Amino acid sequence: MEYAAQRLGAGEIPLWNPNVGLGAPVIGDGQTGVFFPTILLHMMLPAKWAWVASAIVLMWVAGFGVVVLVRRVQEEHAHASTREHGTQSRAVLAGVVFVGSLLCLNFFDAGAMNAASSIHLGIFGLTPLIRHGTEETYGVQMTGR
Repeated sequence: MEYAAQRLGAGEIPLWNPNVGLGAPVIGDGQTGVFFPTILLHMMLPAKWAWVASAIVLMWVAGFGVVVLVRRVQEEHAHASTREHGTQSRAVLAGVVFVGSLLCLNFFDAGAMNAASSIHLGIFGLTPLIRHGTEETYGVQMTGR
């Protein structure tokens, strides 16, 4: 990650890292995250601070994404007459539990943290496609539009 940040800071695209063994690809390595937004932190901050700031940002994004996702699902499945109190606290609890489960991962495994923090974006993106396919294939109208 630091080699990639140095190369990007110098205006070069880091294709190959000659400092690892006999060399290793950088762009093709999913652990490096060359084009993931937190690479900007590694370009601007010293290595230790960049890792800490990156972990904090990724965990916050992951927790916030789960809160938004749970709220969206609750709103889609709740009827106007049966709205329950405390749905916001349940969503926040789900976000806190998800962030806590991230601590069980290898905390500084960049690839795992990147994936965990952006999984809710994939779910948001796939939801309209799933609804559209369900309506066309089965003639079923899904709720929550």
